[in-house]
Amino acid sequence: MVAPAAYKLRKTLKQYDEAANAPVRKAIKMLTKVIQKVSDDPHKLALMPEDKELWIEAVGNSYGSNRDFPGLVGNRWLQTLQKNGVASCGYDKVDWDKLLQKLLAAEAKLATHSMSLVHMAELTTVIKALEAAAPESGGGQSEDDESSGDEPHEEHAKKGKEGKEGKDHEEHVKHPKMGKEGKEHKEGKEGKEHKEKEHKGKDH
Repeated sequence: MVAPAAYKLRKTLKQYDEAANAPVRKAIKMLTKVIQKVSDDPHKLALMPEDKELWIEAVGNSYGSNRDFPGLVGNRWLQTLQKNGVASCGYDKVDWDKLLQKLLAAEAKLATHSMSLVHMAELTTVIKALEAAAPESGGGQSEDDESSGDEPHEEHAKKGKEGKEGKDHEEHVKHPKMGKEGKEHKEGKEGKEHKEKEHKGKDH
């Protein structure tokens, strides 16, 4: 059981480390996964008191005590959300509110294990400020959105044109066949009339 737990722990710590230098939007996604793992089952990440030896075996003391790791994650969140450009990462009011609710839920779960993100009050203040400055959800269309709005109409027109061409082609294919049959029928009729005339001539 030690190996799988150590593997999950190292994988989570890798995400935690990489989030420090990732673009804001990507860092938020990475840290969301980290905090979810940390709060959902601390034992799997060797964060419980009885997991101290496994924590040391897996990562040493480079991250401090296993019980302090949630606080490090909270600090990484704070650093990420205070970076330049965070306000333009593409989140709207609903996105920021959802993020805050996730962090509050994680904090509540950690509290049942006597752990904390430590910086939850500061995170709440920062996220609420970002939410207040963010655009409304489903706001006005950008230029790209407006231009893309013509695509369904163009596609419909294209399909209509293709449908008409397909119909014309079908009639074109069908018509020669009918013409050929008509020609054969006409030739057969003329041949029969000619034969009858010859027969009458012989009778005379």
